[in-house]
Amino acid sequence: MVTVIVGLKTSTGVCRVQTLAENVSNPKFVAFNLPTEDSPLHPGSPSWANYIKGVVACFRGKITQR
Repeated sequence: MVTVIVGLKTSTGVCRVQTLAENVSNPKFVAFNLPTEDSPLHPGSPSWANYIKGVVACFRGKITQR
């Protein structure tokens, strides 16, 4: 099994993720707000996105608007 992530910095505060895996449950696309101190990420549905949420939750930085 392999996980490959390709991404771009976002200024919207929203993380959008799509899976190309054929054997995961729908939906194949999910969007969630980046975590803040007041609003941390929590596991949810679809379950395949929880791995990505866990990785994103460990990134610490400031969200800056352009």
